[in-house]
Amino acid sequence: MGIFSIFSRKKEPENYETVLEELRLSIQSRQSRLAEIRLRERRASLWVTLYLCVAWGLYTTVWYTGWLERLVGNSDEFGTPVLLRKILSAIPTFVGPI
Repeated sequence: MGIFSIFSRKKEPENYETVLEELRLSIQSRQSRLAEIRLRERRASLWVTLYLCVAWGLYTTVWYTGWLERLVGNSDEFGTPVLLRKILSAIPTFVGPI
């Protein structure tokens, strides 16, 4: 019988109240874990949004005050026209909020 005991079916508990209680506790723990994950996801998306808004605001401020042109320079060392460089530096200002 020892060889065939591997194939035998495990004995199921006859007390269904304990089985249901274990299932209830398992479901409850998983629901609380999922709630924690959702909360962390909301916090992370909030922080990413806030940091990106602050970064966009800083870039817009630097662009509007003209500091960006001083940082990049007005020289045409790469052969790029100055107007095109101004347009390229202004694109994130208008596209950022979208």
